[in-house]
Amino acid sequence: KTPVSNEGYENKVVGDNVEILPFVNEKMKEEGILSVTKLIENKTDEIPMDDIKFTFVLSRKNGDIYEAVKNANYVIALGDSESTYKTNEAGEFQIKGNQTALFRELKQKETYKVEEKQTNVEYTIKTEAQEEVLEKNIQFLYTNEYTPKAIDLYLKKANREKEGIAGAKFTLYRDKELTNAIASYESETEEKCMIENVRAGTYYLKETQSPKGYRLLEGVIKIEITREEGTGKLMVKINEKEYGQSEGNEQIQIETKKVGENDELHMVVYNDKNFWIPITGGTGMYVLIGIAMIGSIGALVALRKKVKMEH
Repeated sequence: KTPVSNEGYENKVVGDNVEILPFVNEKMKEEGILSVTKLIENKTDEIPMDDIKFTFVLSRKNGDIYEAVKNANYVIALGDSESTYKTNEAGEFQIKGNQTALFRELKQKETYKVEEKQTNVEYTIKTEAQEEVLEKNIQFLYTNEYTPKAIDLYLKKANREKEGIAGAKFTLYRDKELTNAIASYESETEEKCMIENVRAGTYYLKETQSPKGYRLLEGVIKIEITREEGTGKLMVKINEKEYGQSEGNEQIQIETKKVGENDELHMVVYNDKNFWIPITGGTGMYVLIGIAMIGSIGALVALRKKVKMEH
């Protein structure tokens, strides 16, 4: 068994003399072995992330109820070596895909149950909780189906009064050079889905036409979409600024939906009004120039009278 006490091993200061620190292990009694193996079923062309961890709960039957098995030692084989861990106060332990957790110190003739918790939105649990009386060995096998979750990107154009405006045209690109276009979008007054089934990744949004009477957005909006390790929740960066699951944020809203539903990213892009009068025809242009000239002549006449009066 692993040493129970850490006494004598903590807060050691290295000096000139070599100090021997004995780690004493007791011989393990003849107990049962409970193994939990995680398998991933992937029917897609995408490769799942290797660092995703899956959470299980180990409990033992006590009368008519199950109680969490706290601080139970378990090992995970890594090549030719093993790493030792403990369950937490809730009886939880974690393993990755294609790994096996071995509990070698559990009492025999007891009934144990293992149940997986739904923590990652891209992995559907296909195995229900399993329970069995421990007699020598128990082998529990759990399978998850990997289904990459897509994201629906919603875009709303608005003025500074937060009113929806129409007439803006956007293009979504996959590269910062703006050569690999994914889709184009023209805004309407109501919020509308820009593009469906976007995967996690980095995108670049460029306004190619502004609404009438509004200035064209300068530069490109960089959108970085990732997923939180372990949970798969959406994490988004807009022009290097991070946003989480943002209830109450009027400009950026992120919604991680349940398994089987697309997640959603909602964005509000504001446009400022022009500071000049839009000119749409030759006649209007000459009228505007004439008004400007008359105004200038009037100002010069007034200034000349003022100068004469002072003399």
